[in-house]
Amino acid sequence: MKTPYRKNFIMKKTALVMSLLLLLFMFVSMPVQAITITKSFTGFWSQPDHESQGFDFQVINQNGGVTQAIVYWYTFDTAGNPMWLAGIGDVVDDKVLLDMFTVTGVTNLQENDPQTRNEVILATAEFTFDDCQSGTVDISPVPTTGTANTPATANTPNSISGTGGFVRIQRLTSVQGDNCSGGISDNTTPGESSYEIEQFMTNTNVYTGGNARAKFKQSTSSSKFEVEVEGIPVGMYDLSVDGEIRGQIEVMITGNSTEGEIEFESPAGEGELLLDFDPRGKAIEVLEDSTVLFGMVFAPVDPAINDPVANGAPPFADGLETESNLNNAGLIASARGSAKLEQGLTKVEFEVEIEDLPIGNYGLFVGGELVGSIPVTNGQGGAEGKLQFSFPANAGVSALDFDPRGKLIEIRQGDAGVILDVNF
Repeated sequence: MKTPYRKNFIMKKTALVMSLLLLLFMFVSMPVQAITITKSFTGFWSQPDHESQGFDFQVINQNGGVTQAIVYWYTFDTAGNPMWLAGIGDVVDDKVLLDMFTVTGVTNLQENDPQTRNEVILATAEFTFDDCQSGTVDISPVPTTGTANTPATANTPNSISGTGGFVRIQRLTSVQGDNCSGGISDNTTPGESSYEIEQFMTNTNVYTGGNARAKFKQSTSSSKFEVEVEGIPVGMYDLSVDGEIRGQIEVMITGNSTEGEIEFESPAGEGELLLDFDPRGKAIEVLEDSTVLFGMVFAPVDPAINDPVANGAPPFADGLETESNLNNAGLIASARGSAKLEQGLTKVEFEVEIEDLPIGNYGLFVGGELVGSIPVTNGQGGAEGKLQFSFPANAGVSALDFDPRGKLIEIRQGDAGVILDVNF
C-alpha cells in the first residue's frame, strides 16, 4: 500500500518529467538559428587539428548575380608533398558544396594551351559554418584514374585523406574593415542607398477583421525585417518565408484589439533574431497550424524608382514628408497643434495632433469639410489628442480618402469657431 508521502512523491516526479518533456518538445519545435554565408566570410581559415594546412575562402558574385565561393586548399598528398586544390560552388544559406581538384603534368611557366585540361578531382567538400569564426568541412575523397589528357601514373595523386571525414576550421584572417555578423547586412556595399519597403498582406478571410503587413528596411550598415498582425485571436502563429518556418508570432490583447509582431535584424543584438535570410521576392505567409491566414509575394521595390503611385499609394502622393504647426486663432490661448503628411513607397499617412485644450471632442476640417473628430484627454504630457489617417487602411486608423495638400486645416468645437488652423 502506497503511503500519502509516497503518492505525493510520485505525483511530483511525474509532473517534473512531463515539464521536461514539454521543454524538450518546445526546443525541438523551435526553428534553429543559423547564419548565411556572405562576402564577410572571405579570408583564410586554418585547420586547428592539423599541421600547417588551411583554406583560402572567397565569396564572389557571378553568373548573373549568383553567390558562389572559390576555395583553395593548401594541404599535402599522401606522400607528404605540398599540394594545393581548388574548387568553386554555389552558396546555399550556410553551406557550400564543391569539387576540389588539383593540376598535374604542368611545369614551371609552361605555355598555356586552352585545349589541354590537367585537372584531377580528388575530393568533394561541403563547407558548413557555425558562426563567423568557426565551421566544418565534410571531405569525401574521390578515387583518381587520371584524365583523357593526363593518364594515371605512379605520380598521379590518390586519396588525400583515406576515408575522409569532418575537418574543423577556424577563421585566421578577414578583410580589413569588414565586420561579420552572419546576417544579410554583410552583403551591403558602401554606395548602396538606404530604403524601406512596406506592404500589406492579403487576408484569406479566415478572420475577416484581421490584417498583416511586412516591412523591410535597408541601410548601408544594417537590415531589418518585421511582420505585424492585428485583429486575430490570441495565440501563436507561424511565419513562413519561401516555404520555411522562420519563427512564431505571439498575438496578445492590446487595448480594444489584438496584435503581435516578429522582428529580425542584421547585425542582431543580444536576444534579437538574426536576419539570416532575404525576404525580398519571396512568398511570405502567416499560418495557423497549416492554414494560411495572410500571404503575399514580398516583391522587391527598386529604391531608385520613387514612384509611390506605381507602388499602390493614392494618386495624390508626392513622395515627400510635410509637417506644419497649426496657428492659434486666439480663442484658447494655450492651444497648439501640428499636421503631418508622410509618404512611403507603398503607403501614405496623415495625422493631426492637438495639445493644451480643455477636455472634449474637437472637429477636424480639411478644405471646409469635416473629416473626423479628435478626442482630447489627459495623457502623460497633459491634455492632448490625435487623429490618424492611412492608405491603405489600417486597423484602428481612419482611411485616408482625401488630399490635405494645399487645403485649409482647421480645429473647431461646436459654434465656438476656429481654434487652430493652417494652410497645409
